[in-house]
Amino acid sequence: MESESGRVMKISWVNNCEYSAMLDTIKSTKYDDLDLQMISAGGLNNKIIKIEKNCATTETSIGNFKKNFVICKKPE
Repeated sequence: MESESGRVMKISWVNNCEYSAMLDTIKSTKYDDLDLQMISAGGLNNKIIKIEKNCATTETSIGNFKKNFVICKKPE
């Protein structure tokens, strides 16, 4: 998955509701020290907590830090 920032992430699904995202330093055109810290912490771990209509609530963690996000599909 490539973002607008030039970062390419490798996604590995753990199960139907959990995945980890790790920066691919070979394919990424740009990354910084924060990205390298993410790699050393084992990447971003994501868990889908709830799906409601076109939105999913996820818990993202890196090391001991956790934060919830709501991701919604754009209406067509």
